Amino acid sequence: MRLRPYDPAKDFACIRRWINEERIHYLWCAGRTPYPLEEESFRRLLFQEGEGSPFAAETEEGEMIGFFVYSWLSEEQSGFLKYILLDPALRGHGYGTRMMKLALQYAFEESRAASVSLNVFDVNEGARKCYRKAGFIEKHIDRKVFPYKDELWGRCRMSARAEDPFLTEKNEKRQN
Repeated sequence: MRLRPYDPAKDFACIRRWINEERIHYLWCAGRTPYPLEEESFRRLLFQEGEGSPFAAETEEGEMIGFFVYSWLSEEQSGFLKYILLDPALRGHGYGTRMMKLALQYAFEESRAASVSLNVFDVNEGARKCYRKAGFIEKHIDRKVFPYKDELWGRCRMSARAEDPFLTEKNEKRQN
């Protein structure tokens, strides 16, 4: 697996296909763009607000399997990941964890971030489990802050630090 810059002409169709239900859409973007996802509204979401750098994760054969946006927060010397998405057919097989580890590697090595954070809804246990496996630690949960239909979701902040023993040990094993 490798990361590359997002290519709208090549990649948007995959993202739109993966977000095939309204609930998945809201878990992914918290309603920051209308459902169903359209190319123009997605472009505005990514670029109008200066959301950061969009990346695609792909197989060695060049097949797109994931997506995320990485933002550099210079005043905090930290990174932030958002709009994280994985091909639903690959969930539960370690691809998401590998993509998140590559994202952390990029943040720590390329942008020299001291930490990287993300937000995930508390009802999205699959994503939370994936992020924990990649080295993120749950910092806090704001309970019942996001209404979706007849539900109230909590927002969980997760972070990974470059010097976390879990990550340092994994990085040392990878280099050997």
